Amino acid sequence: AVNRAAWKTRPDEIGHWIAKFREAVDGDAA
Repeated sequence: AVNRAAWKTRPDEIGHWIAKFREAVDGDAA
């Protein structure tokens, strides 16, 4: 289950997490 508090993370932290997620996806697709 996802903690609702996690969704209140600062936008910059969320952007960093998304960037890492996209890197992982691109790495798998490569």
